[in-house]
Amino acid sequence: MDRPYVPAAHKGPPHNVAAWALKAKQRPLVVGNAPYTSPPRDCIVIKVIDVAINPIDWIMQGQAVFGLEYPTVFGLDISGEIFELGDGVAESERWHPGMRVIAHGNVYTANAPSHGAFQKYAVVPKFSVAELPYKIPTSLGVVLPLGISTAAAGLYQKHFLSLPYPTSHPAPLNRAILIWGGSSSVGSCAIQLAVASGVTHILTTASRRNFGYCEGLGAGLCFDYHDNDVEEQIAEALEGKTVVGAFHAVGGEEAVKSCARIVDRAAGKAVVVTVRGVPAEGIPGSVRARSSRFSQSLSSSSSSSSSSSSSSSSSSS
Repeated sequence: MDRPYVPAAHKGPPHNVAAWALKAKQRPLVVGNAPYTSPPRDCIVIKVIDVAINPIDWIMQGQAVFGLEYPTVFGLDISGEIFELGDGVAESERWHPGMRVIAHGNVYTANAPSHGAFQKYAVVPKFSVAELPYKIPTSLGVVLPLGISTAAAGLYQKHFLSLPYPTSHPAPLNRAILIWGGSSSVGSCAIQLAVASGVTHILTTASRRNFGYCEGLGAGLCFDYHDNDVEEQIAEALEGKTVVGAFHAVGGEEAVKSCARIVDRAAGKAVVVTVRGVPAEGIPGSVRARSSRFSQSLSSSSSSSSSSSSSSSSSSS
């Protein structure tokens, strides 16, 4: 059972500190004082305990990808405690100061430094916040937000794989899905979401040492991507099944092409969703390949990053 919460008590604005990006394409970040921003309507301020660093965050130090105004504060993945609720966020059993939460920051779309993760007090939209059970440390929970949102974007958007939305008791969906890179952060989320959407045949690739981990998440069949004939193995396993497509969670362009060739041979939807940019060549003409917005923005730099959402956790000082 979760421990009872103790509401955060505070008088006046707290002292905030941030890791600032002072100019575009400048390294390193500079730690310094930052203004405390009270939450706008439908937003929440989180007292940050841990952050996760994603490839997009360090790529932003070398590329002006989103046209941000500087100085600014980077970072998307947050874990910590609710500190203040904005108008439109009623204090209740669902939201209250002191509650342990994870959150998906939106600095790259909000273009406001107060929304960056790399500070002590970060502003986030209420719809991107979820309670974090006490049995999950903040240092582990913090890697979930961007991993979940990246997987969900590929699995559920209309022109992507368009799976039924996940539920706790999904109706069986007699379809198969290939998730390339099931032991990665995004792949792990994708497997569990596919299970919650009722997909009955979940195939994934991973190193052999991670087969048990992927099976524990819900994958029915695992294949070692190191095998020279891995495409043939997966294609044979899909015989007699109808696919909803493939989700490429990690790996280079050749892995995207492998996914495309596999679904091209299978019955069902010849669709590949990738966290990278779509390769300029090597995709069969009958296959539709889709990329997330982050990956499209970063296609020129994706050779330096194998996944737009693999995360490492760092404690906030």
